[in-house]
Amino acid sequence: MKVYPTGNYYYFRFSHNGLDYAGNIRLDAISREQGKVNFDYYIDTTEWKDDHPIMHRLLDVAQGVIVEKIDDLTYRIAYKDRSVTFALNDLSQVSRRSRQPAPMKGFSARSSMNRRSDSFSSTMTG
Repeated sequence: MKVYPTGNYYYFRFSHNGLDYAGNIRLDAISREQGKVNFDYYIDTTEWKDDHPIMHRLLDVAQGVIVEKIDDLTYRIAYKDRSVTFALNDLSQVSRRSRQPAPMKGFSARSSMNRRSDSFSSTMTG
C-alpha cells in the first residue's frame, strides 16, 4: 500500500452500526522504530451533528499489533492473521516550512446550500 500524502498518513473511512467513521494510520519516524503505530479515528460529523472527540491510540505489541521494519521506508503492520505493508515517502529532503499548507486567502467554504440551511434553522429556533 502506498501511503499518501507526504506526511505519511494513511487516511480511511468506513461505516459501522449506522455511523460513519474517519481517521488515519500514521507511522511516525520515531514511534515506528519503537514498533508502534499511531491510530486516530472519529465519528464523521456533518453540519447538523455535534463534533465527536478524536480518539487516539498508540498501538504496539501490547495490543496485539506488530510493526515490522522491512527497510527504511517499508513497514509491515500485523494484527492477528492480517497484515498490510506500507511503502512510505522519503521526507528527509522536505523542509518543515514546505510541509505547511499555504494560507487560503479569499476562500469561503460557504455555499448557497449552507445559507439556506442556516436561515431555515434560525427560523426554526426563533
